[in-house]
Amino acid sequence: MEYIRNTESGFFHDLNTAAEHIINFTSGMLNTNTIFIASNDGMTNTIIKAFNRKEQLVQEGDCMPFEASYCSLVLGEERAPLYIPDTSVSPLTSHLKVTEALGGRSFIGLPILLKDGSSYGTICAMDQVDYPYADSDVNTLNSMALFLAYVIELEHRVNELDVQTQILLDAKAEVENSSILKGNLIEMIVQEIRNPMNGVVGMTQLMMDSRLTPEQQEYIRILDESNHSLLTLLEDIQDYGKLNASGITAEQEPFDFNSTLSSVITQLEPMATDKRTALVHVSNPNIPSVLLGDALKLRQTLVNLTTDVLKLSKEGAVVLSSAPLPHSEYSKFMVEFSVTCTGLRLTADQLNLRLRSNSLPTSEVLETKEDVSLNWAISHKLIQIMGGALRVQRGLNQEIIIAFTLPFHILN
Repeated sequence: MEYIRNTESGFFHDLNTAAEHIINFTSGMLNTNTIFIASNDGMTNTIIKAFNRKEQLVQEGDCMPFEASYCSLVLGEERAPLYIPDTSVSPLTSHLKVTEALGGRSFIGLPILLKDGSSYGTICAMDQVDYPYADSDVNTLNSMALFLAYVIELEHRVNELDVQTQILLDAKAEVENSSILKGNLIEMIVQEIRNPMNGVVGMTQLMMDSRLTPEQQEYIRILDESNHSLLTLLEDIQDYGKLNASGITAEQEPFDFNSTLSSVITQLEPMATDKRTALVHVSNPNIPSVLLGDALKLRQTLVNLTTDVLKLSKEGAVVLSSAPLPHSEYSKFMVEFSVTCTGLRLTADQLNLRLRSNSLPTSEVLETKEDVSLNWAISHKLIQIMGGALRVQRGLNQEIIIAFTLPFHILN
């Protein structure tokens, strides 16, 4: 599973690599001779990773019957941290064969407990008899146990997401010719994916509130950003599925035109500030303050398009504007909306490719290596529902203009 940190790419490649990192980190914090992580299945205790400073007491790959190991005592009924000053005299360990082989040792072990109440294994340390483990040593081991438990939980969640994603892909192929069934199925699967994702987000928040090193805080920050990106993607998939279901129509309700456009700017101003891009709304006095139309769909369309433009911008300004157009039909009031950008990384031709095949990204777009979003597909569908069409063009000053025209009704 490629989601956890390593030194080159920023992520570990698998659970084994994460355990190795934990051992290396802990050995630098504790002076004890031996530190190891062990897994158990209730029958066998297996050393996953081990560190020996001077005297080799355990090594990676060692296996023994679970009940014959010190780890079984940590994972007993209490499942709590266990400290034994001298294993040769303790009634818990003096009779075990491992004590006969190692002689008297100090031992400390902490359980690695998962969210569902089960245990993965233990993280333990050993040294000479009566080795003085400080409170900070115990806290370090406990933090590493919590972190490894989180990594294991994340692996489980990713596996679940992989399964659910495959279900989604298989189901999509089967119901391609039925828009209603496809919409309902996407809704169900998105909900199934969102449930474990909410667990991942919750675990991330718990880790953010715990005592972490600066390095661990960076890991959790990356995970938190990835979690929210995945949830946003799920929402986009859900919206697209709903829009492709039959029966979706544009509402005809009175709404405040200028307030609707101003709310788009207010929502996206923080993003524009982060991108160091000026975000401007140019209002037109010839457009009535109140129109009849679908304010929610209009607002979502403008937010989606402007968000994508901001993502692809590297400098300059993004201008959201509107202008009235003449129309021959009685009571129809045509308004042209445009999102103009002076610093877009794609050309007008590349953006036009996004409008083909119902606005889903093509192989030509994917080859540009740029960000591709479902926002384009959703916006294209929303504009169609409201009676318009989306287009991209180059302006007089080489700026890129994304525009669409929509019909409204004027209140009598």
